[in-house]
Amino acid sequence: MLEEIRKQSQSTLIIILFGFIIFVFVFSFGAGSRGFREGGCGRTGVAALVNGEPVSETIFSFYYSQHLNSLRRRLESGKALKPDEKLQLRQEVLQSLVDQAILRQAAYRSGLYVTDEERNDSIRNMPAFQDEKKRFSFKLYSLFVQRYLQTTTDVFEELQREEMLARRMAEVIQDTTRVLDDEIEAAYRLRETKVDIEYVKISAAKFATDTPASDEQVAQFVKEHLEEVKAEYEARSETYHKPKQVQVAHVFFEKRQGYDEEQIQEKREQAEISYDDLKKGADFAAQAKEYSEDDATREKGGELPLLTRELLAARWGTAVAEAAFALEEGALSPVIESEKGFHVLKALKVVPAEDHPLEEVQNDIARTLLRHSDANQKARAEAERILAAVKAGKKLAEVVPAAEEGKEGAPDRLVSRRSGFFSRMMPFVPGVGMNDDLVRQAFDLPRDKPFYEAVFTLGTVDGFDEYLLFGVAERKDPDMAAFAEAKPALAKQMLMMRRYQQVATWSEIQRSRARVEINQALLTIHEQKGKRAVEPIPMDDF
Repeated sequence: MLEEIRKQSQSTLIIILFGFIIFVFVFSFGAGSRGFREGGCGRTGVAALVNGEPVSETIFSFYYSQHLNSLRRRLESGKALKPDEKLQLRQEVLQSLVDQAILRQAAYRSGLYVTDEERNDSIRNMPAFQDEKKRFSFKLYSLFVQRYLQTTTDVFEELQREEMLARRMAEVIQDTTRVLDDEIEAAYRLRETKVDIEYVKISAAKFATDTPASDEQVAQFVKEHLEEVKAEYEARSETYHKPKQVQVAHVFFEKRQGYDEEQIQEKREQAEISYDDLKKGADFAAQAKEYSEDDATREKGGELPLLTRELLAARWGTAVAEAAFALEEGALSPVIESEKGFHVLKALKVVPAEDHPLEEVQNDIARTLLRHSDANQKARAEAERILAAVKAGKKLAEVVPAAEEGKEGAPDRLVSRRSGFFSRMMPFVPGVGMNDDLVRQAFDLPRDKPFYEAVFTLGTVDGFDEYLLFGVAERKDPDMAAFAEAKPALAKQMLMMRRYQQVATWSEIQRSRARVEINQALLTIHEQKGKRAVEPIPMDDF
């Protein structure tokens, strides 16, 4: 999973510089890696300071949520990201935003500028601000900026100018980038030199037994491998230490930016009226659907997800979190004021905290580890048996039957498969997945010894090892007669990548010289002794 995030993050700077998000407030602030080593920035609403310039937390949060959603769509359905994976994604997004800030600051020093007309044309051409006839709508524009970005159109327009400046500076840096003919030909040969491997994948999960280890085996394992048990306990801390969680619904009345005292008082009175109606027996969901100004929850009757105190506070403020966690299930709160507005809360569900000490669960952990160990040993032995047969002169398909085309086969039955052709250019093997070392080993196999004469370890999934036995079944050399036709498109791709690399290298150098301070709360998984990690970014969960 972390590798998938690294892949995602490689394009983050390009995305931010050149417009991945269609209704792009292509935001202009950032924070950088040197600041990851310097002190923190604790100012409210500020994600970081770049050479003394503030970085908006709202902007960071927006980009983080976009990348998080994009990554989730690329993963298998229902698979959640781990805390360290989310943390890495936050770091990548924030570092890319600082690169943009540094670019913009360099543009000012270089005398670059963006005219009002250029800025206005850019905004008018944003699809998010156009009606169904593709015409710019000031109503859509002002509504999006004020409600979603929580700023004014004047501020947004200046930020848009600054974003365009960053892009302009990037273009200056990239202007000298070139790709030579010899480099294009070498890249073509690399891309078009391909192999197709025959392989059998052996997962230890298939060898796991449902018969539990005996009490004597468990006791012996705990005695001899206590440190291993402790390590597993710490690695799965969130399983054994669960903080209290509360699910509330709210009727929300928003204090919008620029409201005067009279308008704020009007919102407070609306909240009080709603609270009075609810005390008299009005249906909470109906009140939320009719009056709440939280677009994300209104149609769901105001329901928020089941959350920890920290996550609820991160999204709606400490006052809301404290009030929610003081409620008993089914209880109603009086009007609560937060920085965002006024809330009336109802506790829908209260889940008490859980804390299981090591002594309570160490035997269960030991049973799981014993099950994994037994299955891993059996899988390794099977892999060694198959490898020995191939070394003795048999073909892989003679030892392990080939999969029938178009059929999955029994889930617990080993089959050999063909990957289909792949090249060195991407560390990906069809049917197996991303693996740099596997691709390298496949291409390094000599033509006279096309089988890899060792058990290749793919990794571990949920405690179960995965092994691969493979050999090159077929090779394909590049068709140089087709090079002339493929050259223009390949040259364009290589130039685009080299231009990106040029900016990335420049940014890395400048980042090392910059003064950057970060808001550590955005990049820290807070831990308390005996409690699971708590993540402060609300977009992680809702």
